[in-house]
Amino acid sequence: MNTLIRLLTLRFSLLTCLVLLSTTTKAAADDQALTVAITEFTTQGGTADQNWIATSCAEALTNKIAGQRNIKIVERQYLGKIIEELKLQASGLVDENTAVELGNLVGVKYFIYGSVSIASDALVLRSRTVDVKTAQIVSVSEASGVLSDIFRLQNELAQKVSTDLSFGTITISENDPARIESLPFSVASKLEKLKKMAATLPFFFLDPARKRRSAEYMLAINLCDDLIEKYPKLEAAHYYKALFSIHAEDFSTGDAESKSAKQLNPDDADAFLLRGFYFYITEKYTEATQVLSYATTKFPNDSRTWYALAKLNLKQNNSIGAMECFINAINNGPYLPLADDNFRSLVTSTTFSAGQFSSGVYYDIASMYKTLYGARRVIDGSTYQLASKTAMAMPSFAISYYIKGIYESAQGNNQQAETNLYHAIEQKPLFAEAHRALGLVYLRTGKCNLGRQHITIYTQTDNAITDFQELQNKMNQCR
Repeated sequence: MNTLIRLLTLRFSLLTCLVLLSTTTKAAADDQALTVAITEFTTQGGTADQNWIATSCAEALTNKIAGQRNIKIVERQYLGKIIEELKLQASGLVDENTAVELGNLVGVKYFIYGSVSIASDALVLRSRTVDVKTAQIVSVSEASGVLSDIFRLQNELAQKVSTDLSFGTITISENDPARIESLPFSVASKLEKLKKMAATLPFFFLDPARKRRSAEYMLAINLCDDLIEKYPKLEAAHYYKALFSIHAEDFSTGDAESKSAKQLNPDDADAFLLRGFYFYITEKYTEATQVLSYATTKFPNDSRTWYALAKLNLKQNNSIGAMECFINAINNGPYLPLADDNFRSLVTSTTFSAGQFSSGVYYDIASMYKTLYGARRVIDGSTYQLASKTAMAMPSFAISYYIKGIYESAQGNNQQAETNLYHAIEQKPLFAEAHRALGLVYLRTGKCNLGRQHITIYTQTDNAITDFQELQNKMNQCR
């Protein structure tokens, strides 16, 4: 009976992947993903204890906009590295010219930056949205009020930005009686502290340092208990208590609190992922498959749900199902380097055939990865044709354009190489190898400054650089 249940649940995972493919392929063909960058807001006035508001505003915009269909968001942690390395203005990108420069480098359509002004108890949030191609400010949004209304003001600003860019209506949670946008400022500060503590935890596996950090976990759990006592229906407090309890290996509390978080906010992907994580860690794989498979249908554009389901398939020795889910994770946002790394490792170490996959597109992508990152690493005409075929079937998958770009570059077709490589970056803004390849094309054609900038992005975002000195020499030689 257990074997039958496992087979049925694994079959459901594959069917889920197939359903998403038919949906996303059609959507991509009709409307390719729109890429957006949101940088950190600047803070004007206020105290040191209020500096977190600027980061919180950028996160609020990111979370709201990323939930919209066919939207890809560049991760701000990478933007920060690029801004620092390229010596761009790090004070919030205060003019559209700097936004255009950085936006072009990371291949985005829109660049959003803003500020937080604090004077006593008064608060003003402002944002500007720049169309990178036209260098025009297409939206100026503002929300003002008092500090205690910080969450409501963030949601109001996100709503205005979303509407101006025609991203669609943003739904704000009605989690009564503890609607998050009506919480006191003191509660907002506690939630921000929990968020920062949670950001240090690994995604979908237990913290290797959990024994050493047990006191820190207890501090977080006590903070959650204080919030739950005053706001028993505050989903975020239950979520964080479950998260820290699981990492503290208090699985009974993790079970109860993750269940509460999911019940309080059934429209939150994080709550589903946490529930799936609890089942995964406690080796309840049937329950984990049910939760995570449902999460991929409810939140099909969230890469994290696909990554979690891929890890679960790996745990159950279903390498083909894992590959398909890793592909879906790579093709959606936020970008998870672990999904790419795991997929590369799995593809290059596994023997597979077309008949094992639920769709030929999955097989084609796996084959391209095996060619690109396997032992041969030879991009010939047949691989180029395969990349062209895949680009037609799944237009938003960056690797197809990358392969076409490096093939064209090898043939000396600089213009075609530039077009394909830039298109790869548009689909995956921080595609390190694509920045390297495009930088080399620019250096070869005398566009020295652009070439150096793209090479710099490569060196800041790739974890396995073996040709740094060679690249440095090419940059020095370009005049």
